[in-house]
Parts: sequence; structure tokens; C-alpha cells
Amino acid sequence: MALTSGTKLGPYEIQSPLGAGGMGEVYRARDSRLNRDVAIKVLPAAFACDPDRLPRFQQEAQAVAALNHPNILAIHDFGEHDSSPYIVTEFLEGETLRVRLDGGALPPRRATELAEQIARGLAAAHDKGIVHRDLKPENIFVTRDGRIKILDFGLAKLTRPVITSDAATLPSQTEAGSVMGTVGYMSPEQVKGRAADHRSDLFSFGSLLYEMLTGKRAFQRMTPAETMTAILKDDPPWLSSQVTSSQQHIAPLLQQVVDHCLEKNVNQRFQSASDLSFALRALHNSTSSAMATVRGTNRHSWLWWAAAAAGVLLVGSLLAVLITQAGQQDSKASVLASILPPSGDGFWANINQPATISPDGKIVALIAVRNGSSLLWLRRLDSADAQPISGSEDASYPFWSPDSRYVGFFSGRKIRKLDVARGTVSDVCASGFFNVGGAWSSRGMIIFATLGDALKQVPENGGAPERIAGIDVPSDAIGHLWPVFLPDGKHFLYLEWRYPAPGSHTNAVWMGSLDGEKAKRLPLDSTNVQYASSYLLFSRDGDLLAQRFDPKRGELSGSALPVVRGIQYDRFAQNGAFSVSENGILVYAPAGTGIHDELTWMDRSGKILSTLGDAQQYINPAISPDGKRVAVATKPSNGREQIWVYDVERGTRFPLDNDESHPVPHSPIWSPDGKQLAYRDMVGRESALHLHASDGSGVQRNLGEPYHDLIDAADWSPDGRYLVLERTKFVGPDNWHNSVEVVRIDEPAKPLLDIDSASTAKFSPDGHWLAYSDDTTGQIYVTSFPGPGGRSAVTSEGGSEPRWRGDGQELFYVADDLMITSVLLHESVNDFRVLSSRPLFRMQFYANEKNYDVTRNGQQFLMTYRTHKEQAAPVAVITNWTAGLQNRSSKN
Repeated sequence: MALTSGTKLGPYEIQSPLGAGGMGEVYRARDSRLNRDVAIKVLPAAFACDPDRLPRFQQEAQAVAALNHPNILAIHDFGEHDSSPYIVTEFLEGETLRVRLDGGALPPRRATELAEQIARGLAAAHDKGIVHRDLKPENIFVTRDGRIKILDFGLAKLTRPVITSDAATLPSQTEAGSVMGTVGYMSPEQVKGRAADHRSDLFSFGSLLYEMLTGKRAFQRMTPAETMTAILKDDPPWLSSQVTSSQQHIAPLLQQVVDHCLEKNVNQRFQSASDLSFALRALHNSTSSAMATVRGTNRHSWLWWAAAAAGVLLVGSLLAVLITQAGQQDSKASVLASILPPSGDGFWANINQPATISPDGKIVALIAVRNGSSLLWLRRLDSADAQPISGSEDASYPFWSPDSRYVGFFSGRKIRKLDVARGTVSDVCASGFFNVGGAWSSRGMIIFATLGDALKQVPENGGAPERIAGIDVPSDAIGHLWPVFLPDGKHFLYLEWRYPAPGSHTNAVWMGSLDGEKAKRLPLDSTNVQYASSYLLFSRDGDLLAQRFDPKRGELSGSALPVVRGIQYDRFAQNGAFSVSENGILVYAPAGTGIHDELTWMDRSGKILSTLGDAQQYINPAISPDGKRVAVATKPSNGREQIWVYDVERGTRFPLDNDESHPVPHSPIWSPDGKQLAYRDMVGRESALHLHASDGSGVQRNLGEPYHDLIDAADWSPDGRYLVLERTKFVGPDNWHNSVEVVRIDEPAKPLLDIDSASTAKFSPDGHWLAYSDDTTGQIYVTSFPGPGGRSAVTSEGGSEPRWRGDGQELFYVADDLMITSVLLHESVNDFRVLSSRPLFRMQFYANEKNYDVTRNGQQFLMTYRTHKEQAAPVAVITNWTAGLQNRSSKN
């Protein structure tokens, strides 16, 4: 239906046509009420009856109405004229990006500026749950003053409900398997007709940015079918090969950004438009301000420095560019950059160091997770890629030799070392269980820490570990953590760890010696430390600080000065994620890097059903007997660890015990009637069991006397009379020994059943059987309760963490390859038999092993699952980190 000038649609008077598209005709009109020009899109009457087009047109109106962002076309009204619906939007003056690109490629700086605006608009839409799905130059408008407006949400798809004060819930109108979008800009998942989430827009954005920079389409072929095949299989030519003008230099980072958008695998792309806009903003700022150089002058305050350190997000090969340029500038310059994790599940910073810089400042040793296992990677700062190290599976806590030729790390209860030049890995010694830091002396000695034990030393070429003379663990402490050598190769610093109660600072940093000198206490607590450039670096309240330190006298002087605000800091193990080289390069993980996950409901095939709560660090979720609540411990980046109780249906939560004067609670289990929760806390080597009403009312009450070991409540018997306890003693050659005890609630000090070298035991639903993991054989067994009786093997190839189905006829466990496995059983009062077993699905990665539970009907699993944001979170790099520090020191 063509409208003529003067036609009135309610208060709107048509002035002239502006254009037409597949979803309608567009006119310039005058709003008589507000005396302003508007644009009106009208759906032809013939289309209004179309069961597909009309809902999609209505969807466009609702989608745009739900958004309010300067880079998205604003909608003013929605109505109907002669049975034809119409949308009233703001009137724009300028031209589409397609018209602009008809004149050829844009200058890289201008393209980056416009692309950043597009990314910001997409981020706003995605935050509202809306995916555009038809991003192309025709749908990008450039106003006369250079602002971007994203047009045409006619193909928008809802990824979650949109409910605002201005718009109703927006339904999804696209059936699974249908192909939506414009050929040439579609993502691979759109080409395949699969569900497309917000990351599909990021692929289209990559195609768009490629065309802005080169003037050529990324996947253009002779026919639509060939173009779609290219999207699925081909990579576009390098940007630099498509640029003909000598003035059009394409920065390496820009190539990296485009490549990262155009990954075929949706999990390998940028995972949010927000991250993409940050990267583009950093690139745009770098081209206009000397590559984002931060100069240490008096006018820059600590707050500005912290904001820069937290806010700059660069990717890929920009790191090498920045470091090179920093060397060409004055010695007071400091440069911030970032290192993205290798492909996989991202960095892992939970009681770990995700990145450690070599002493010569040339290579970063990374710990990242891939295929369910942590792995050691090496990333040279003059290279864009990190290289995985074969033979480094389950690696943790890398530490460098003083000459930067070797990397030591822990793996499988061993210390291993990598010859960097040869790429070979060899064993150094057995290291015990739960290693927490190592250091390499210029005297050829390695010292290392294991939880619950004193520091030990071993020659760098191997041998039997020995305790270090003069370095003992006091009776009220758990052990030593985080050793680091001073320049003389003889003296070292370490943390004496007690796992203190809230408000106390009984952990302390000490200086010891390989020669057996008496250890000296430093005035620092609850932190790991590193020495460099005459400063001692340490963490305090989640920030990284530095203070002058005399390594010969072991004395601090002057004031502690802030270096970076908001680093990743583990409050359990009291370590900040930072590392520093001898030539002034600092590598650190911003707060939250690589540790957060989501409570995620999955079915028996591993398909994600929904999530519960926000992303954070969860530990040991437990589903209530009626399935309506979940109790779980959380470990925030800053703040007290806490047990929360979630309402599954509503998603609300409350803290079980909000008294911050209490020690940290951990490992909740439900009573059979769901009215109580049992949990433990720990101070020093003592732990205690407590009970609390599960609705949060009242106060906690003690269950017996404290234990001089680590105690966890593992399960509660169906009749409510017994508790299964997992008891850990810091003894033995592996410094760690587990056993399972069953005690009466009213007499917890008198075990009725004691199973040595066992853990994670669970009662069968009828209370007649106990499934547990055997630490010696690595298998799962079932024994009768209260016994006496033999045991039946459930597994033959390793497993842990058994869970029963509510009728007792199925048992689940985590196999050694992280497969959630189902075992069908025949179980009755006097008979237990294994019938068959089969794998269900694989857990995401090893650190989640204990973090799961299953509903009573065995149909849904509650897992901790890593978010896409966590999989892509980078670590940060600062060159010449002392520049700003020295300036602030002189100012003071």
C-alpha cells in the first residue's frame, strides 16, 4: 500500500517516501502533536494477514521499544492504518553504511570508531535478551554528526524474556531449523538453521567490520549456496592483502579482533558484545593516544591508575606491540595490555597462579583449562599465541628457574620441570597432595609447599625431599604456603597459614634460610609476596601494593603504595594472583578471573536446562529432599565465604548464617526432613560441626566438640539418626589421609563405623547401604550399614563422588575421565547387586568434580558450569610497573 503525501495516520502526516524493504515501506512524516519529523514503517495490507510476517513485524516494534540506547533506532509509537500496522520511529538524517561503503573502505581509525558504537548498541540489545540476526550495512545508519544507529530488528530473536515498563514480553517467532538472516552476513549456526544466540551477531559483526576495513565482503561468492558454504568452511583473506592504499595500514590487533569474531566455533568467538566494545575502545584509544601509554606524572592520581588498570582490555598480538613501543618511549612510561586465555575453558585461578612471568620478562607460563584438564602453556611476549606443553596435564603453580631456562610445576603429586628450549618435561620428585607453591634458588635448590605440612627442599635435578632446618609448623598452624626466593638464593619468604577466624590476622609472612638460620617474622599477614626492584609486592583487601624492602636485613621501610586495585585474591589460601619479572613487567589476574561459574541444571544427556542464581564461585551444591531448595557454599572475590539457601522455583536466596564473627561455614548437607542443615567450619587445625535451621531462623548450635583434624559432614541417614563424616588428617607421606566415620547425632564423638582411606560416602535411600570412594584403589564400593559385612565393587576403572537415586535402584558417580556415569542396581535390605553401567555426559573440567548433585528421580543434575565470560577472561600485563609507583612515592 503506497501512501501519498498528505495522508494521515492518526496524528502523523505523510510527507515523502524514504524507501522500501522486505518488511515494509518507510516514509518521512510529521508528528502534529510534538511538532517533529518522524519515520514511519508500514507493513503492506497483503502482508498483514501473513501468519509469519505480521508476528515478525510486531516483534520488531516490541524489540525496539524495549531498548533505549543512543546507538539503536528509537521507537515512538505503534498503530494500524487500513488494516496495515505501522511503526513510528525517530527520523534520521545521514546515510546507511551500505551507501558509505559504496565509496570504498573506511580508514581503519574511522572504521574502529564506528564499529565500537555498533558493539555498544549490540551489547544493549543483548542485555535485554534480543539478538538482531540480520546485521549488515543496510541496517546500520550513520547520522550526519557521525553517530551510529542500528536499524531493523525485524528478525530479532528473544534469548530470554524481555519485560520492561515500556514493552510487554517479546515472544520468539522463529521455528527451530529455519534459516533467518541475509546471505553473506549470516553466522555458521544460522546457515545450518540452528538456534542462534547473541554470539551469532558477533560473527555478523566480524563480516561487517571486515567489509568496513577492506571495502570487500568477507564471504562473497558467485551464488548464495557457494557463499553459505564459504561461511561454513572458509576464512576470508587477510585484511592487509585486501588493502590497496598505502595509507590504509591495518594494525595486527584489528586483524585479531576480526578473526576472533569470525571463529566458526561459537565458543571460540568473543563471548559478549561488551568485551568486543572494550577491545575496540582500547584500540581506538591507542591510535589516538600513543598506544594507550600511561605516563607516571604527578597529575595522575591512584584512582585514575586503578581505573586504567581495570578498564583496559586488549587482545591477541597487541601485547607485543605495546611492549615494543614502551621500550621506544621514556623510562617513565608504563603500558597496560592483556593476554587472552588459549582456546578452551580459560584460565583457572582458584588456589592457583594462572600466569607467571619469567625472570627475564620474555615468557609467561600460563595455566589454562582445556578438555577437562589444566595444562601448562608458554606465551612469549613477542608472539600472539600461547603454546601447549605436552606432558603437563593437571599442571598447577608454575615457577621459574632464576635463569629462565626451566619452568617447574606440580602435576599428579609430583614436581615436574620443563626445559624451555627443548620442550621436554621430566620428573623432579614426589611432592605429596595439594601443592601450594614452589620456588627455585640460584643455588640449585627447589623448595615447595604442600597443604598441612612444612616447607621442603629438593635438588633441582631430583632426589628425596627433606624438611628445611629451622622451618617448623607451630601446633596451631596448618602449614606453609607460597615460598619465594630473595636475590641471594639463600633466603626466602613464605606464609605461615592458619586459616584464621574472621577479623583475626594470625597468618604471618616469615623470612627463612636454606642454611638453617632462625626464621624472622615480617609485619605482613594473609598474603603471598614477591620481591622485585627493591620492593616487596603483596596483596591487601584484594588490592596489590608495594613497599620498600631490604632483602639483606629483611626489613620493610616507607609506606605501602598501591599498584593495582582489584586483583584476584583467594581468601581461603590467602594468595593474590600476580607475578613480576626482574626487568619491571607485572602480570596479574583481575578480580574474578577464571573462577566464577553458574549453578546449572542439566538433563541426563548433559543438555543445559536452566541456571540458578548469578555467576560466582560455588562449592558443593546440595539439593533439598523435596527438590525445592538448594544449599551451596559461595566463595566471593572479596567478602566472607557463606552458605546460601536458594528457592529453586523463584531463584531467591538468603544466607544461612549472617554472623560474620563466626568462622567460615562449608559443605552443607540436608536433614532428611529438610528442616536443618549440617556444615562445618575451621580455625587453624581445628574444625567443628554445626546445625542450623534451614529457613535461616535461630542460631547455629554445635554438634559435639571440635576436632583436631579437618571434618566434613558428607551425608545424613534417612532416619535422621546418623551422620557420615569425612575426616582428613595432615599426616603420612602424602601429608593427607582420609577416612569415613559414621556417628550418631547425639554422640558424634563415638564412631559406629570407621572406613580407613575412604571419602565421600553416601547412605542409600533406605539407609541399609553406604557407597564410598576408596582412596587406595581409586574405586567406588558399597558396604552394608550398620554392618558388619563385606563390600561390593561398583567401579573397576576408577570413580568418585557417588550419589543415589531416590529409589535406591541407580547410583551415579564421576569417572576418572570426568564422565557422569549411571549404574543400575538391585538393592534391598539383604541384597546388593550391580546390573549394568553406562556413561551419561562429561563434566566440564576437573575442578568441578565434587560440585554436583542429582534430583531424587535421577532426571536432573545440578552442576557448577563455567560461563562463556569466564572462559574468555584475560590476565593483565603492565610494563615498567614501578614508574607510577616511584612518582607517587616522590609525591608523598
